[in-house]
Amino acid sequence: MKPEDLMSLIKRGEGADIEFKEKLPKDRDIAKQFVCFANSDGGKLIIGVDKKGNIKGLPAEELDKIL
Repeated sequence: MKPEDLMSLIKRGEGADIEFKEKLPKDRDIAKQFVCFANSDGGKLIIGVDKKGNIKGLPAEELDKIL
């Protein structure tokens, strides 16, 4: 995804197909979110962004867990 596309999604805000998580969720919580998306028309989980759409980022040790 291009950075400008990601910024566009963040500006749109959360909705049925976009979920923001400020911190890296536990595996179980990520799985629940993906099941919700799978039971609908799909969606995107954006980690490192708070509920208001503010980009918070993630600590390096959390990035290592997902990369």
